[in-house]
Amino acid sequence: MTGSGLDEDGISGYINPLMVDERFQRQGIAREAIRLMIDYLLIQKYNVPCIHINHRKENHIAARLYESLGFAVYSETEKEYRRSYRTLF
Repeated sequence: MTGSGLDEDGISGYINPLMVDERFQRQGIAREAIRLMIDYLLIQKYNVPCIHINHRKENHIAARLYESLGFAVYSETEKEYRRSYRTLF
């Protein structure tokens, strides 16, 4: 599955930025894609305890999506938030 994988630390997973064509937004595609990547990273491939994803601070839609899926901010830079999804292993 492209767009996700094992972080350099060899322990955590990551999900690359995801973009959905404007014509297909607001149809749940991004939510389902992220959910499938979480499933892939947690269960099918790596069994990681944590998944990271980043987004620009001004992207409030991404922020709401990631928060609703359980990603919490763990750090930030001047321009972006770094979020983490932690499992309950």
